[in-house]
Amino acid sequence: MSYSEPRHPMNVVTRRTGMTSHAIRVWEKRYNAVRPQRTDTNRRLYSDADIDRLRLLHAATQQGHAISGIASLKVEELERLLQDAAELKPLPRLHADSPLRQDDADLAANLATAEPELRPYLAQAQRAIEALDDIALEAALREALADFPRPVMLEGFVIPLMGWLGECWQSGRLRVAHEHFASSIVKGFLLTMRGQYAPDPSAPILLCGTPAGQHHEIGALTAAETASSLGWHVIYMGPSIPAEEIGYIARERHAAAIALSVVYPVDDPRVVREIRELAQSHLPAGTELLIGGTGAEAYNIVFDETRAVHVPTLHDLAETLHRIRDARGRAVRARA
Repeated sequence: MSYSEPRHPMNVVTRRTGMTSHAIRVWEKRYNAVRPQRTDTNRRLYSDADIDRLRLLHAATQQGHAISGIASLKVEELERLLQDAAELKPLPRLHADSPLRQDDADLAANLATAEPELRPYLAQAQRAIEALDDIALEAALREALADFPRPVMLEGFVIPLMGWLGECWQSGRLRVAHEHFASSIVKGFLLTMRGQYAPDPSAPILLCGTPAGQHHEIGALTAAETASSLGWHVIYMGPSIPAEEIGYIARERHAAAIALSVVYPVDDPRVVREIRELAQSHLPAGTELLIGGTGAEAYNIVFDETRAVHVPTLHDLAETLHRIRDARGRAVRARA
């Protein structure tokens, strides 16, 4: 097969590059680091050339180079950059009171893929989680919200932070207590953010939650906040909702769309059964089913078998919600 033929799904790319799917999508959207092709069901496919390029970019950011400054370099230029050890610079210190430790490889990698402006906030939040310091974590959340637009704060701060937390918890670096501590605080913060919106009575309705078996709800809450900020009437269902119950709520409230977040575990056959059952047996006519979250890519079989739409990022979610709302508006005008 051709070196430039797009044939690898995201799970292959993450395994071969050592990057998270979130970081890869951010580099693609913000910096055009790679340009994967899309299938009919909106799945990304990468070539071997794309993977090699991402590996070089990742290695360079690990050495301290900002992705914004190297994303446009050719492969040959990246190789020369990595070969010239004298040109490599360490990651900068973020705050005088929280220097980056040399053995913090996972923290360094997480910061390297974040927007430079958001790195101090991520570092502050990560240190707060490690120390179980609720005051410092809440302060980092408030400061990020005050200093950045909500979409940037959610996509560039909350989601990477929770991804880092999940990786540390799964690897054993942090305890279950850290995960519950941080998730509780971030959940409360996101609920408070969404409570600031008063939807118009005529706004389309979006149901947000997680399918049965999925208990991590931060992704669903960020989707709910994003939709609320776009003027949608959001009904937050909570975590681990059975397919039949989701369909019931959608019918009763005439929901325009359902957004489900899938995070962990990424190999649960129950998730496939639940989404398949919802899409095939309980989804009302005219209601769109959107699936996102850091673990959604692992369940791509449901995108091939059903009419569910994969929304890998909050930016994709916003674009999809705009499309749905525009289509509904055109249908109303056509009937008038």
